[in-house]
Amino acid sequence: MSEQDLPLVSYAPNGEDIVLWRALGHLTPGWYVDVGACHPVVTSITKLFSLRGWRGINIEPLPHLIEELDRDRPDDVNLRSALSDAEGELTLYVVADDLQRTTLSESLADLYRAEGYQIVEQPTPVSTLDKVLREHPLPRIDFLKIDAEGMEDPIVRGLDLTVHQPLVIVAEEGSHQTYEFPSMLADAGYRELLWDGLNRFFASPAADDDLCARLSFPAGVHDGYVRMDLLDALDEARRAHRRAAELDAHIDEIHRSSTWRVGAALHAPVRLARRWTSR
Repeated sequence: MSEQDLPLVSYAPNGEDIVLWRALGHLTPGWYVDVGACHPVVTSITKLFSLRGWRGINIEPLPHLIEELDRDRPDDVNLRSALSDAEGELTLYVVADDLQRTTLSESLADLYRAEGYQIVEQPTPVSTLDKVLREHPLPRIDFLKIDAEGMEDPIVRGLDLTVHQPLVIVAEEGSHQTYEFPSMLADAGYRELLWDGLNRFFASPAADDDLCARLSFPAGVHDGYVRMDLLDALDEARRAHRRAAELDAHIDEIHRSSTWRVGAALHAPVRLARRWTSR
């Protein structure tokens, strides 16, 4: 199936991939860096791009998710690591009830405990984004996504934006703390173009006006996409439509047949008599 034949499906939780595709799809095949990649399909911001020939680096600290990424993205670089502003080892607070809340932030883990979540502590290797990009250089970075449950600020601090300058950066900003990364990116010349209620989208100084305009509004009906969770329902509706069309065609074929025409002529007097006797 060619790229043109693929349905535009959003795998991301808030249509982030549709916004990025609208702005960057013309660069296909392109390059991404996904920090906090999580699952390769469910809630993935990069799955849409991977299906269309994009490649990149996926960084995720949970080993079973790295195994999933290795299976789904064998042509990507999939790294089991967490990121911060210094190398070393930190405690990873695995939220057993909701793995997407897993974090390196002790204060956030304490908040989750107070809310009743089960937390499992485990040591995990920590690197910096600078080191990752030095060890695994890409031809360019069309977009960088950061979703690290409270660690967005140190991750941005661990990236030298004078050396590595992603064309677009999208970073999650939760409601549990105050973040500094928007001002850090502004100091590096990035323009914030969109806040979708969950993520902030930034364009680098190299981004042209057309790209910025396409990045400046959230996903909507004008984008002509379907959410992954509605894809099965859409497929069933299409199958039902095809079955109805096939049935209509079969009925038309029967009506055009000589057997139908002869039978209809023979039954015409009977139908006429029934109408008269019913009066």
